[in-house]
Amino acid sequence: MCGGHPPAVLTRTNSAIRRIDLSCKLLAPVLSGFLISFVSAQASAVALALWNVASVWLVYWLFVSVYNGVPALGANSLARDAAAAAPEADEAVQGHGRDASDWSERLTTRLSVLPCWESWAVYARQEVLLPGVALAILYFSVLSFGTLMTATLDWEGIPAYVISLARGFSAMVGIAATVVYPAAHARLSTLRTGLWSIWTQWCCL
Repeated sequence: MCGGHPPAVLTRTNSAIRRIDLSCKLLAPVLSGFLISFVSAQASAVALALWNVASVWLVYWLFVSVYNGVPALGANSLARDAAAAAPEADEAVQGHGRDASDWSERLTTRLSVLPCWESWAVYARQEVLLPGVALAILYFSVLSFGTLMTATLDWEGIPAYVISLARGFSAMVGIAATVVYPAAHARLSTLRTGLWSIWTQWCCL
């Protein structure tokens, strides 16, 4: 979507999408937590089910609108299909002239066709590889504000509305970060901004 634009456009786009995501995560836990605590778990389940049924059509319409409104998305899909078909066609034409000893080269070519393989190769070359892995490992513990921590706090007997309020505050901090990040990214490098973010999270812990 941001191809052909300066990096700042990608930063602002990511921040806006993240802000929308965190806004939803701010409202949903608070509503469901209060319903569970002061009405019943069944009422919370029914309310969430009705909301999902009502919003799925809006979400689908928005997806289609974005896809149709950004021609680059369709072009990228066609380009990936063409790139995936090209190595197979070349191998079919030159297959009889190849020797069996270059199996590793063919394996690498086949792996490069996979989008996930290309993505991991790009990620492995980034300067923020190790900090990113360290942040990902955090989500294997109960220190992250995700399902593991929610289950642990509920197991400890903390009321659902307290957990929902805490998660709402966490989302508000995340929304604030989407405002601060573009400004910090414009003045600092991506690596320094990421390191400042990780150290800030460590201080909060």
